[in-house]
Amino acid sequence: MSPSLHNGLSFRPTSIAVHAMKTIRQRPPNRPPSRSRSGFTLIELLVVIAIIGILASMLLPSLAGAKARAQETVCINNLRQAGLGIAMYIPDFDHRYPAAFINDRNPATGASLGVKDVRPTLGGRTAGGQFAQAQSRPLFKYVPNANSFRCPMDKGGVTDCLTPEGPASLWIAAGCSYRYNAGGLTKLSSPGTLRPETDPDEGVGGKPESWIPDPSTYIIAHEPPARPWGCSGSAPVWVQWHRAKGRTQFADPALAGTTFASATVFGDGHAAVLNFSRALTQDAYHPYEPTKEWTWYRSDR
Repeated sequence: MSPSLHNGLSFRPTSIAVHAMKTIRQRPPNRPPSRSRSGFTLIELLVVIAIIGILASMLLPSLAGAKARAQETVCINNLRQAGLGIAMYIPDFDHRYPAAFINDRNPATGASLGVKDVRPTLGGRTAGGQFAQAQSRPLFKYVPNANSFRCPMDKGGVTDCLTPEGPASLWIAAGCSYRYNAGGLTKLSSPGTLRPETDPDEGVGGKPESWIPDPSTYIIAHEPPARPWGCSGSAPVWVQWHRAKGRTQFADPALAGTTFASATVFGDGHAAVLNFSRALTQDAYHPYEPTKEWTWYRSDR
């Protein structure tokens, strides 16, 4: 007799029915088999590469600028060291500044190598024979680390009587990147200053400490971009080291597209990077006139 819902008996499906119901529940929907993804599609990869390229183009100029500023700081610190060296030199030499010319000597034998101009070589390392030996240079004892006289932005270019070929690096040619402001300024006219210089030949070289009118503005040492360069009978040149793009040597400063920036140390020992562009281009025949920031020469008038 079949089970009935009316007589209190429960309905129990057969095992065949149970199996059929389970089969129906477990049957997957009618969809294509899934496929796991790994990696990028070509389009996604190209998009990522394009984004990286855009970010790199934005970051690289900033990184290059940061590197240039770091190198500029090295040059300032080097000239500050030179200023400290001069401050130690002065009391040891009767309170006088280093002379512009010295008697160079062979460090091994002591034999004289003749009189040398040390305005290009206050310190540093031994280089060409026209320059003083490292041990003869005024600041050798006070700033013995030769690399303190090497500017990483040294691009040479200076054309004067000691370096007529305009070397690619003053450090390589002379063993020193900086110049001592002790007379001998390159002049494009006669006279090259609006006021007569007290000593146009040697300037502060060998002078008493009190000779400088204002130590806070008087330039003691500098980099070549601060002024024009040349030798008698040759055309003057102007050079750029810091913040320069493209050419670094010019026959006319007005044609330069960027600034004539130079690290500079003053009589009171402080150092800074100054922009000499206006002085060099506004009146190229008289670039040495005093400003509120610097003084190149002493005049008693």
